[in-house]
Amino acid sequence: MYIASVLMVDEENFMERSYLEELARQLNLDPALKVELEAQVRQPMNM
Repeated sequence: MYIASVLMVDEENFMERSYLEELARQLNLDPALKVELEAQVRQPMNM
């Protein structure tokens, strides 16, 4: 759920970023895991 949301939101939009922060909190994601998931999603795909 969190990864799908990261793919959809505009990280520069305050409301969308707030949504991600609240979702991570509700899912009880460890902050380090949250950072790692976001980094993986935002990496350019090497094909």
